[in-house]
Amino acid sequence: MEHPAHEYFRDRYRTARDALTRAIADLCESGRVPADLDPDRFAVLAMAVLDGLQTQWPYDPADHVAYLWELIERSGTS
Repeated sequence: MEHPAHEYFRDRYRTARDALTRAIADLCESGRVPADLDPDRFAVLAMAVLDGLQTQWPYDPADHVAYLWELIERSGTS
């Protein structure tokens, strides 16, 4: 049996993933990230990394998210 909040969190995840996928597709089109980056697959990976960073942040509050995006954008200009 599913938890009563399962549907809510499933839908919330889908909405966030769809928004991130669109944002990444826009970055690909603008040339800020590599054009061959798969926006949907990258959205899944980025969300997993962000979930992990939320766990790590209390132990190391450096802005790792900004660094992640810097690396991604840098790869689009090389």
